[in-house]
Amino acid sequence: MKSFGPTQWLFSAKLFVAAMFAYALSVRMGLPQSYWSIVTCCVVMNPMTGAVLSKAIYRFVGTICAGICALAITGVFSHAPVLIIILAGLLSTCAFGWAILDRMPRAYGFQLYGVTLLLIVLVGIDHPEQMFDSAFARICEIGVGIFCCTVIDSIIAPRSMAPIIKGRLNGWLKDMSTWIDDVLHLHGSESKFIHDRRRTVADIISMSMMAAQLRYDPLIDHWQRQCIVAIQERLLRLMPLLSAIEIRLSALPPDKRAALSSQLTLHASAQGFGHVAADTISPSRISKLDHVSLSPWDRLISMGLVELVAKTADLWIEVKKIEAVLDDPKTARKSLKWRILEARELPLQPDFYMARRVAGGMLLAYIVLMMIWWLTGWGQGANAIVMGLVALAFFGGMDEAGHAIAAFARFTSLGLAVAAFLNYVLLPHAQDFVTFVLVMGLVMLPLGVWAASNPFAVLLLAIALSNINLQATYTPWDFGTFLDVCSGTLLGICIGYFCIGLVRHMGSARVARRLMQLEREDIIDLTRHATLQSRESYVSRALDRDASMFVRIPGSSQLEDPGGRLLVWMLVGDCVASIRYTSQWFGGEVRDASESLLAQIRNECEMNTPWRPSLKVLAKIDSALLAAWRVPYEKVSPLMEGLISLRLVLFVGAPEWRPTS
Repeated sequence: MKSFGPTQWLFSAKLFVAAMFAYALSVRMGLPQSYWSIVTCCVVMNPMTGAVLSKAIYRFVGTICAGICALAITGVFSHAPVLIIILAGLLSTCAFGWAILDRMPRAYGFQLYGVTLLLIVLVGIDHPEQMFDSAFARICEIGVGIFCCTVIDSIIAPRSMAPIIKGRLNGWLKDMSTWIDDVLHLHGSESKFIHDRRRTVADIISMSMMAAQLRYDPLIDHWQRQCIVAIQERLLRLMPLLSAIEIRLSALPPDKRAALSSQLTLHASAQGFGHVAADTISPSRISKLDHVSLSPWDRLISMGLVELVAKTADLWIEVKKIEAVLDDPKTARKSLKWRILEARELPLQPDFYMARRVAGGMLLAYIVLMMIWWLTGWGQGANAIVMGLVALAFFGGMDEAGHAIAAFARFTSLGLAVAAFLNYVLLPHAQDFVTFVLVMGLVMLPLGVWAASNPFAVLLLAIALSNINLQATYTPWDFGTFLDVCSGTLLGICIGYFCIGLVRHMGSARVARRLMQLEREDIIDLTRHATLQSRESYVSRALDRDASMFVRIPGSSQLEDPGGRLLVWMLVGDCVASIRYTSQWFGGEVRDASESLLAQIRNECEMNTPWRPSLKVLAKIDSALLAAWRVPYEKVSPLMEGLISLRLVLFVGAPEWRPTS
């Protein structure tokens, strides 16, 4: 059984104090639905201060925008309530869909915009003349809850994300140091290291999701945030370099591979380049590695290794420099300071496919529930619509959306049972504010402890408190009305569950296959056009997809790269982009051979079956290498490096290329 510690109890106490103050202030202000202030505290409060402030701002902005929008469409279409309902459904669906596209914390603002718009418009559709009062009251009630939450969290033991972020940063640097050490010692083919690397990619990319909350953390200043983002940016740039080094080392014959690996390891720096203690790394020293005993093909591979290791060393040393100035910007040199301030967090890629599917499910659920409301005239029709769309908005984009919505339904049922217990057992005994606080504490404190670690418990608490008809004075619904409310809530969720099942497939494996399809489509686009900027953008997307696949199915054999190599398809795309970009500098045989190779790759990738490169691709790579071989290496080296890497990635174990062939 899970035990709860002081941190969870502190969170629960802060939530309870904020909720009681919000309720008292709301009653003092004469707001009509004071329980919304309590519900707002439940959903805004977070163990981390930065998360509280970010959610507070996004929720308040979303609520204000929804109120303004509700008044606008009601004012324009006041004589056509059907149009008001249709517009409210379309606007809220668009907002929910946009929230799925935006994978940052600000997506919460779009979600709350959609929810608030539906609550204001649908509940007040029979009395449009009271829409302004309803919208104003809702904004005030939510504003009171937000105000009390932020004040109480700031006064009572505010908790910064700084220790967590710095702990993660130390973990990233340790993992990357281990990765470098594994590559230099040729451990890359072992499954444990493959799993660890995927986890490292996922952990580092998750920083982008936290970046927005760091802006609101009072104990993390702008300089520290920029240093963390700059380190993340450089660590992500290290990953394809390390994978390329690993592939080149593994392509050499065993005796030459071991000798070259030893020489590369010997030059690892004492500044933290791997786990080896030696002198400061220098590209000029690496360039003196012995190539005399190598064949022309092996020499080309090792020359590329020299450049890759030099780039890796430069990046890693800069990472360590940024780490050293993290807490004191005065110690940073001017050039390094500018590079840190120019760093930008990795943009997480929107999932347009999922947004379209979930939005389609929302529209379908909206239409079905609207028809039920219209045909029956049921008083809880509006409640059913809101709950159905809420279920899809918060859980419809998950891989296992059906399971998540079913879990939401179970917790909602439990929340309604708690509401019944409050309605008809506890609250009738509350004769004044003191006894009211005692009664609420019996329910909110233990549930708040659970909510500190379980998001569904937060929803349970919010559902329970939004169904007790708590105004300035407690006036319970008769039991029949309460059952009617429960029926509307659960019916809406059930309709949402069935509608999402009609418009999209469930399962992590399906999502992973779709991500692999996106990878292939990106490679097809890169065969047509590529620039340095588009190449970097592609690498970011590929890393994001790789992290997403690891999170969905960690360690799954179907997601491991061909030959057990990590990030191999990202390397294919990187090589294709490099060939596309550099081949435009040449004409004649070099340009023709490169174009023929890219066309062959494009044609094979466009087939519906999973791409397995044919021997025609190998032949065209060799032809392009031969054409480039006839040009002085200094002029053609970027193109040559792309061709060599592509050959090594796609054709593991193929006979070595010979320039005389």
